[in-house]
Amino acid sequence: MNEIKRVLFNRALILSFLLLAAVNLSVYVKEQKSSMPAGFKQYRQEQERLMAQLDHCDLDTALRYAEEWQQEQQSLSAALFIREWAVENETVYERTLEDLKNQYPKLEEQMGELEAVEESGGDYPSMAAGIRLRSLLLTDLYEQLKYIGSYGDFLEQISANAGELSASRLFSDPDSFAYKNIIRTEQDFSAMRGRELMPGNNRAFLSVMADQWTLILQILFMLAAAIAMTEDRKDGLWQIIHASPKGRWNLAAKRALLMFVLAGAGTAALYGGKLLLAFYLYGVGDIGRLIQSIPEFQYFPVPMTILQFIGWSVLLQILCAFLSGMLFLTVLSAVRTVQIAAALIGIGLSAEYILYTQISANNILVWLKTLNVFSLLDWRAGCLKYLNFNCFGHVCSLRKTVYVLLTVCTLITLAACWWVYEKHKIRRNKERFHSLRQALRRIPHLPFCGSLYGIEWYKALVMNRGIWVFLLFGAALWMFFPLQRQWQDGRSYRISQLYKEWEGPLSEEKYVRMLSSYEDAQENLAGENEGIGMPDFLKQQADADERQAWNTVLLRAGQLLSEAQERGEELCLINPFAYERLYGANQKSYREAKSLLQCIALILILPSLFTADSHMKALITAAARGRGCLRRHKAVIAAIIAALVWAAANGLELWQVMYGYGGLPQTGAPAASLALFAGYPKGWTVRAALCLIYAGRLAALEITAAIILCISAASRQTVRAVLVSALLLLLPAALYLLGAQEFGRISPVVWAAEIGL
Repeated sequence: MNEIKRVLFNRALILSFLLLAAVNLSVYVKEQKSSMPAGFKQYRQEQERLMAQLDHCDLDTALRYAEEWQQEQQSLSAALFIREWAVENETVYERTLEDLKNQYPKLEEQMGELEAVEESGGDYPSMAAGIRLRSLLLTDLYEQLKYIGSYGDFLEQISANAGELSASRLFSDPDSFAYKNIIRTEQDFSAMRGRELMPGNNRAFLSVMADQWTLILQILFMLAAAIAMTEDRKDGLWQIIHASPKGRWNLAAKRALLMFVLAGAGTAALYGGKLLLAFYLYGVGDIGRLIQSIPEFQYFPVPMTILQFIGWSVLLQILCAFLSGMLFLTVLSAVRTVQIAAALIGIGLSAEYILYTQISANNILVWLKTLNVFSLLDWRAGCLKYLNFNCFGHVCSLRKTVYVLLTVCTLITLAACWWVYEKHKIRRNKERFHSLRQALRRIPHLPFCGSLYGIEWYKALVMNRGIWVFLLFGAALWMFFPLQRQWQDGRSYRISQLYKEWEGPLSEEKYVRMLSSYEDAQENLAGENEGIGMPDFLKQQADADERQAWNTVLLRAGQLLSEAQERGEELCLINPFAYERLYGANQKSYREAKSLLQCIALILILPSLFTADSHMKALITAAARGRGCLRRHKAVIAAIIAALVWAAANGLELWQVMYGYGGLPQTGAPAASLALFAGYPKGWTVRAALCLIYAGRLAALEITAAIILCISAASRQTVRAVLVSALLLLLPAALYLLGAQEFGRISPVVWAAEIGL
């Protein structure tokens, strides 16, 4: 009972549990908001209205209605597209506009309605968001109804293929794997015959199933649980506990049972909490439907409802979490040094994750991807696709193999944990390399010896493991925040070429030359396409790409000329791709996530600066240098650490831009030359705007460091300081990300992300 209390009431474990749960829900809400054209409440209402209209319709009638609604909505979406993009330069879009008018007879009327709403002062943005939302819902509904209508044909095709292939000479041998696989496939899917599939609201369920963040967070929680269970070694109690019979087998059994309970609690909080939040945001829908009603589960042959599948997946997830927790507990118990055990776990998991994510299915080393820890922990990859393989002449299902491997690996891990606890010997003599280990342990002291600064740096980076936080922070930046090149198609690449060709100071004469070059390009384009014998659809695509690329650049040039006249300042035409990748509105979530990561790094490093000396506070304050000088040293160290975090995060993104885009062009041009910096006053250059942005980010991090340092000075325990710092700094940011915009005004995390933009 004491062991259970010690682990369950471990403050570090409770803090990890709360922090991971908060990160899990915050990241989920942020990702879902970025993919939604309108609000969640509007989504639920529109989804319920569509389902109510199709409630009493048969499949054919529902499909006909959905097709009619989708065609009408496509016309309205085309009108919205023309209204928002083509109306600025209708002469350039003339051919596209005429094609759309021929395709959608009501287009002109709908464009007039949109224009009337905007001119009358109506809520045009909300109406446009509603149009996009309805288009998204109707597309999903139409594809779902088409899939349900074709599912019976899919089953019949499997049955027909089984009859034809088994009668063929190539596959007619009853002892061959091919014949057994054909028969097995037909038998597995025969259970689905005659079962009714129904459309419904799938978005909540699919958004949770597709999320990979929760798997990583659950692994981290189980690692924290294993560390909490083995903390008795820090107090030197391991030898005493292990010398007792109940400190071996009995303790191992209790910790295994406790690990299972924590696996269930972690799954309930991370997966269950996310699922409940998804149902709240998108609506529950009919979870009594067959899981095969969802197109993504077409190849899942077991008939069960969505609710049954949720229960089944929760049990599997608990088993996966229990397996990972027991694996961590076994390694931590087998290796006497916690740092070495943590390093082994980190290196092993990193190597396994790289192999799991980077090896393709066609690679000769694909077996390293298949026989992988993450292949077991991420059970959805093996259970949701139908695949049989030859196992010594028998047909084995990949789905059932995953079940067996999970069970077997769990039993093996339990046996290994029992063996470690039962057979692990207490050290009686010094190790052979004890003197070498002692010498190596003295090496980290050397760079910090000789000064008060050195001692404080040693405590912050070595004793309190700040260097490990720095390394994890850098790895997280590199893995989760890569900046990719923005252009992915020929049109975007052509836009970049045109910007590079015409960049520089803009004048009326230069704009006229650009128009002349555009007309020449249009005349030459048809002849170039004819000369290389392109197919018609490729000619049309190339023509459209060229026209739209020119339209984008010309439209921006015209806007710059108009703004230059208003401001009385010569502006420049600048390629905005690199700037938009860093500071654009579509990168807001990237900046917020990066700012949140910087804040978390400071919260993990800085609280120990004062709390590490709390037990000696009376002695320190008795000395003159312990009152003023020591505090100034700690403040300087905190400021330097904040600056290092700032430099690592922003330096990495700038290096990636230099590597991917060739640098930031025209930094000496007026700031208003970029639409991103249009609000900057006259006389400001792009370089000055960038200096303001990065100086503001540094100031926000220094304010964050000062807040954490004050909390550390007022606290006696590091865990308490970390918890209070997280509540004061991360809670307002989380509320801001959830939609409470007023909390962004008091959050340094939001300041660091949005200052200067």
